Order: sequence, then C-alpha cells, then structure tokens
Amino acid sequence: MGLELITGRKRAVLILLHPTSLPDPRGKAYGVGELGSEAIRFVDFLADAGAAAWQILPLGHTGYMDSPYQTFSRFAGSPYLISVEKLLAKGDISREEHDGYVAAVEQDGIRADKVDYGWLFHHKLGENWGDVAAVLRQAFQRVVEGNGTGSRQRAFKAFCREAGPWLDDYAE
Repeated sequence: MGLELITGRKRAVLILLHPTSLPDPRGKAYGVGELGSEAIRFVDFLADAGAAAWQILPLGHTGYMDSPYQTFSRFAGSPYLISVEKLLAKGDISREEHDGYVAAVEQDGIRADKVDYGWLFHHKLGENWGDVAAVLRQAFQRVVEGNGTGSRQRAFKAFCREAGPWLDDYAE
C-alpha cells in the first residue's frame, strides 16, 4: 500500500546505488564515480526503464574509514563526488589540469573496481590548503580568488552567506 501511495503503482523498480559506484565516462579515468555525465546517463537509463526511484546512500563528506554514515557534516556534500569533467566544461579547470588529473589516475594504476580514497584525498583535495596541484584547489582558485567570472564569484559569496551557520564550522 505504501508503494502505491508514493508511486501510483502496485509494483515498481527501485534501484539502490551510490554514485561512487558509477563507472568513469568512456576514455576518461577519474578514480571514483562522480555526479557527472555518467550519473546523468544513469538517471536517463532509469527513466527509460520505468524505474520509480533511485535510492542513494548518504552523500556527505566521509570521515573515519570513508563510511557514508560517518560524515564531517550533515549538510556538506562529498568533494569526491564533484565532477572533474564538469569542472572542465565550466572552465573552472584548464584542459591541461584536467588531463593531468586523468593521467595521474591512469599512471598510479587506480583500479576501476575499488576506490582509493587516500589517493583521491591527495589528488582531488590536497593534503593542505597550499596544495595547489589538487584539482579542486585549482578550480577554487580560478572561481573564487579572482580568475573566475564575476557572476560565479557573487554566487559563491551568496552561498557562503546563506550556508554560514554550518559552513563556517565545517570549513575550520
């Protein structure tokens, strides 16, 4: 009865899959499933197949043992899920930065069947604030620290103001 109230159907296909389990786009290697083109392709597949819902595990920034149930914040999303592909498309990273990240994934032999969160932390986030080689730091610098467009900078500042009650504590 509950399913029928929610979906309007007596029977339905429901999928449970965390985005980190999605494959990399063809010809690219990002080290983990992201909220990029493969996630969009998966949602399109679910819609075409008539699936009623895609259930996901928590999407927070993981803490101890990278468990989705041990997050640093109940509000902050996981930086691992930020799409390197979309950063390139938005101009937040250069083609060289993108290709360098993909080459590092391939060079370091990151396996497609298991996520190496330590590697991701180093290459996506960086070991410390000054680690400008990390791809998300490159995008941050471009957008926020003066190289981005004014509208993107304003949107970022507005987000920081609105999210201030939890963001300030999380960012410390």
